Amino acid sequence: MRPNATPYDGNWTYWATRKGQAIGTPTRIAKLLKKQKGKCKWCGQYFTPSDVIEVHHIVPRCLGGKDVYNNLQLLHHHTRDDKTALD
Repeated sequence: MRPNATPYDGNWTYWATRKGQAIGTPTRIAKLLKKQKGKCKWCGQYFTPSDVIEVHHIVPRCLGGKDVYNNLQLLHHHTRDDKTALD
């Protein structure tokens, strides 16, 4: 744990990545942050508290993908647009 870190310090990405939960963070996003070790699956960069994070289906729902954790990934908003264009 980081010295002087608390769950109330506003760094929700750190806490979600560490614990799989964070105050004010939806459970699905917190669990995926922990699973992905705080990184975007597309660009590999760490998420920061100011980032816009998108939940993205690995196999699109229109192609039969399900809305389950093993078919979901977190992406930065701008990289989601790039990935969606390639899908």
